[in-house]
Amino acid sequence: MTVIAARPPEEADADHVSPQLFFSLLGLLGAAVVAGVFTWRFISYRGRRIVTCPETQQPAGVELDAWLAARRRGIEDEPALRLESCSRWPEHEDCCQACVAQIEASPEGTLMRNILVAWLRGKSCAFCGQMIDVVAWHDEMPALRSPDGSLREWEGIAAADLPAMLATDQAVCSNCLLTESFRRDNPSLVTDRAETALRNRLFH
Repeated sequence: MTVIAARPPEEADADHVSPQLFFSLLGLLGAAVVAGVFTWRFISYRGRRIVTCPETQQPAGVELDAWLAARRRGIEDEPALRLESCSRWPEHEDCCQACVAQIEASPEGTLMRNILVAWLRGKSCAFCGQMIDVVAWHDEMPALRSPDGSLREWEGIAAADLPAMLATDQAVCSNCLLTESFRRDNPSLVTDRAETALRNRLFH
């Protein structure tokens, strides 16, 4: 005679997932996917951009309404991209925003950071002479040195002015930016010494 031992009720319940729990988990997974896609879209539409104004044929600095773009992208009959700011506003805030087509055609190529990083790649630093390599998204941004010798740091550069600056300025690596900024802000604490090959190896 074979005796079959009955499992305790709690063990039997552990092997069985109720429909309510299954659909709850499925709903949470779907919500997480939607939130992830929305966040990715929002991040991809953020950032200062440079376009050519269709009216003036001159560079203009713009930013997209990233929230609107993340919500409406892919919805029929809804304008996915709209400007949130422009260097020509508020005087010309009622324009038709035809420049948005340039961003749609080249979303990465119109980003101000990408334009500057591409220009910097392969340039030699105006101070140490070292070549500037690829600048990753998490790296300290290099700077520009104007013809009069002043430093232009990333945060202070207006998008609309960048194309003209790239035609006249020199590149400055992030190491020299830190050094020269300290020299500018604390002149009494800086002692200039003759450059040597060893110093260049140590600090660059």
